[in-house]
Amino acid sequence: MKYVIPAIMVTLILAPTIWFLTVYPDKAQKVPRTYVEWNQLVDDDSQVLEYEITVPTRHFEKEAYPIKVLERVGNIKVNFNSIEPSEYARKKDLMLATGNVPEIFDMEAMGVARYAKQNVLAPVPLNMLKKYCPSYVKLVNKYAPYIWLGGTYEGENFGIPLLWISSQFPRTGVWRKDWLENVEIYEVPETLDEMEEAFRRFREEDPDGNGKKDTYALSGDMENWYALFTEVFGAYGVMPFNWMLNEEDEFVYGGVQPEAKLALKRLRSWFEKGYLHPEFQTDKWYREVNQKFTSGKVGYVNYMASYESFDPNNPQSNYNKIKANGGEIIPAILPKGPNGDRGHRVWGAGVSYKVFSKKLLEKPEKIIRYLKVIERFMSNEQDYIEFVLGKQGVHWDWRMEGENNMGAMGLKGTFDDEEVDYDLLETRNRHGLGQFIFVERANLHVAYLDFDQSDKYLNPNKVKFRNTYTPKEWGIQDLLGKPNMVSKTNSILTRLRQKQIRVYVEIIIGQSSLDEFDDFVKEWYEEGGQELLDASRDYYNDYKEIAEQMQIEEVTK
Repeated sequence: MKYVIPAIMVTLILAPTIWFLTVYPDKAQKVPRTYVEWNQLVDDDSQVLEYEITVPTRHFEKEAYPIKVLERVGNIKVNFNSIEPSEYARKKDLMLATGNVPEIFDMEAMGVARYAKQNVLAPVPLNMLKKYCPSYVKLVNKYAPYIWLGGTYEGENFGIPLLWISSQFPRTGVWRKDWLENVEIYEVPETLDEMEEAFRRFREEDPDGNGKKDTYALSGDMENWYALFTEVFGAYGVMPFNWMLNEEDEFVYGGVQPEAKLALKRLRSWFEKGYLHPEFQTDKWYREVNQKFTSGKVGYVNYMASYESFDPNNPQSNYNKIKANGGEIIPAILPKGPNGDRGHRVWGAGVSYKVFSKKLLEKPEKIIRYLKVIERFMSNEQDYIEFVLGKQGVHWDWRMEGENNMGAMGLKGTFDDEEVDYDLLETRNRHGLGQFIFVERANLHVAYLDFDQSDKYLNPNKVKFRNTYTPKEWGIQDLLGKPNMVSKTNSILTRLRQKQIRVYVEIIIGQSSLDEFDDFVKEWYEEGGQELLDASRDYYNDYKEIAEQMQIEEVTK
């Protein structure tokens, strides 16, 4: 019995320590890394190399066709593991905490430095990327140069940036076309003033013809900050939750700039005039906001326009939901503000990183081979398309309407004596095949085609829609890619963001005066904003140093 109490005491002492090191591995002691003479490495392409690869994607067949293409192009064998995307972050951290580290896996920016510090990841020198996959490096430099910095720790690179280049295109809104015509507006509003006039008529001139004053212009979403009246703020040249450069090329936070106050003034006047639905403070985009639009409570909705939302063949599209109620919709054009500004927040093309386990340092040629495989896909469109869409004539073929090529379509076929339809999204996910609407984003790999190559596999009407209503020039991304790239100040960012949303709402609904925005700005700096600004500015300056190393011609604004 005398040993029981000490044993319990030891357990009580060690348990928090074990828990702490598991949950917060970045606090543990740093471990020395293995040194590799990268410039002396030689990869024998005739040798078959084996890999363990884990990615966040829906589970699909182990004999999925893209894996066979990957193995053929790279002369490799792959032991592949897929994890449901919604579960990936948790399960990945659990695997790493227990030492079950895949050879190649995906990692968000916040985790790269943390696990690099713990000697979990293998470094991949930037000059090796430039040497073995130069085409891919050029594509990253073109669309997401800011992402290079997020993969570094103490001057070393630990990741290959993953892209989603279609995410640089902004979202726009949708108008009730029948409402516009009912109040004698026959052209889609293109300026903020024209938008406001349409809003006035929606409220005052009975656009649904029921003889009641029960229609509103729009609602909003105060919880999902990235969609918070972004087209209005964009019309004033500011994104309120972004890091940006002002007119003097100073690194600033958009939410405390004078332009944000001007946007709030406009929104406040809309609320006073009754254009904003009174429930906008509690509505959510994909529930109440969209429901109010489809049911005829509001005549405009932000952030909802996509080519698919106008698809007459999809019974769940907004086009068909409105049509069922006797209405008609039309895409909005992001409104131009008083100084000619317009835009909408976008997440940007850089999303995360492909990283390598430190155990690959025992055979670093495997890292070199993987980089070479990236370049092979980048330089061979046929191999890439076969990897993403499948084999032409088996998994997909061209959709022809007369003599017009309408892009790629899935085919019906068999798999393990089972009849399958490769045009269905569920089937394509199960077989690791890319979606036709996003052919430039592969499920398993990090190679991509630029738009001049990938667009021909899309429906040309989708390409036209994108170029007309959501050109990438109207997309406004955070200067750092994401506002929370500096992990040590994330708690400050989260706290101040919540305060910012509360103050913004109070100003819009008239609970606080417009001049209280100036008090908020002062408090923002005093309550941690200055520290947040300084850390984020330092991060941006570090990026500019890497930009020079990676031969990026212009630091993005």
